[in-house]
Amino acid sequence: MELTTFPLLSAVIFLPFLGALAVLLSDHRNAAASQVIGILFSLASLGLCFAIVWLFPLGPGMAFMESHSWIPSIGARYILGVDGISLVLVTLTALLTVISLLASWDEFGSRSGLFVMLMLSLEGSVIGVFLALDLLLFYVFWEAMLIPMYFLIGLYGGPKRVYATTKFVLVTLFGSLLMLLAIITLGINFQVQSASGDLSFALSDIQNYGLSPGASWFCCIAFLLAFAIKVPMWPFHTWLPDAHTEAPTAGSVILAGVLLKMGTYGMLRFLIPLFPNVIADIGGGLLILSTIAIIYGALTAMVQADIKRLIACSSVSHMGFITLGLFSLNPEGVLGGAVQMLNHGISTGALFLMAGMIHHRTHTRLIKDLSGMAYSMPLLSTVFVFFSLSSIGLPGLNGFVGEFLILLGAFTVSPIMTAIAALGIVFGAVYLLWMIQRVFFGPPKGGGPVDNSHHDNHLDSGGTHEASNSTGESKDLSILEIILLLPLAIGVLYIGLKPAPVINLVRPPIIEIVEKSKEKMKLDNEKRNLEIPPIPFDQEERFR
Repeated sequence: MELTTFPLLSAVIFLPFLGALAVLLSDHRNAAASQVIGILFSLASLGLCFAIVWLFPLGPGMAFMESHSWIPSIGARYILGVDGISLVLVTLTALLTVISLLASWDEFGSRSGLFVMLMLSLEGSVIGVFLALDLLLFYVFWEAMLIPMYFLIGLYGGPKRVYATTKFVLVTLFGSLLMLLAIITLGINFQVQSASGDLSFALSDIQNYGLSPGASWFCCIAFLLAFAIKVPMWPFHTWLPDAHTEAPTAGSVILAGVLLKMGTYGMLRFLIPLFPNVIADIGGGLLILSTIAIIYGALTAMVQADIKRLIACSSVSHMGFITLGLFSLNPEGVLGGAVQMLNHGISTGALFLMAGMIHHRTHTRLIKDLSGMAYSMPLLSTVFVFFSLSSIGLPGLNGFVGEFLILLGAFTVSPIMTAIAALGIVFGAVYLLWMIQRVFFGPPKGGGPVDNSHHDNHLDSGGTHEASNSTGESKDLSILEIILLLPLAIGVLYIGLKPAPVINLVRPPIIEIVEKSKEKMKLDNEKRNLEIPPIPFDQEERFR
């Protein structure tokens, strides 16, 4: 489906990398110049995303396809494409990058140049993950993302940043190496079965050939582990609270907003369509793990003393809802999971951004040290409560749409698991409202915000940095902060009040994935020489 000869998707991916190169070639020790360059290139990438949204044709199939030979000797191709699922995630990535760069303006002094380069490199890598349709290309972008994230946390994080970033990278690498072995297996399987005898890692090629039972199970488990670690699903979640707590605010926004979605996107784009038989066999167990994540994440959030750590634990619960929808193998549930990926990115990204704003004013994230902020900062408090309610899933806000579809889809598969998972919504209201009561509506402490001029200018780090020029005079949200939060607030209201445009964008590729999964099940069963069992994707007609 070609609408233009201009390589829009390549431009969206490589503009951030060009921006990072421009910062490197300029005087990257000049903080203002580096920040301006970074924001201009990230805005250009966001503008291209809006152009793609404007030109995008609703319907199944990939748009703006690009396919070129990359490494012919091993069958690797440079294949890009975008559908409704990847489009919302790419646009969200570009938007959150712009917001994060603006929120970090003049935060790191002479080290801003390296920070901007890392943020832009991270943006390009993540967008590449969402657009790649060759498994080897997907893997390259998947691994490339680790490098800037490692240094963002390791150089700009809190006191325990080295431990947190090392744990994050090592755990992720373990899953990634298994996924690489599975990708090689799939490529060789294509080579053996295809008439040409050539290697290929293109998703469209691999889907057309069945796998033996042993190969299916190995590849599925390898992909599942890689994606489950990234989500993260329980019990692979232990790296997330540490990474969030130690990451700078911009890193937390990107980590929660889009990096976690790489895992659920991989499940939807690759895991379910390539290994539907195995997923159908272990689907009940995956629903149980998702439900455990929902309840465990919520209960863990209840006992957190740190605002960022509380939001991080809540992400484990929210991502559990997404995987519950995906592994229901039910079109409503899968659709709800896809919509909730966008919703979680907006709401939780905003909460982490505001947690950084609170820390910048008070120089603490401990709930026990914060109280009565609504009296001195009414606007900040109101906006924080607004995004918290969207995270809870209040009707009329974005979170309700995705959670309703997920519960609707999952209920037809397992009413008991759905009922237990629904308790996570109640627990979510408990820990967020408890935090709001303690932080914003308790008795005021100490007469307002701390004068920032006597503290370091790092939002999260315990290290030594240049002194901030700000003072405690501007207690409530500044004009810049309002501008940064406004597009996220608009997204919360728009999706909550009028979800049809987003649903209509995501629904056609969901139906296509369901159909391709059914076809792949038939191919795999023909490979086994077995009678085709009942297809679990049996309710797609309700979408039509």
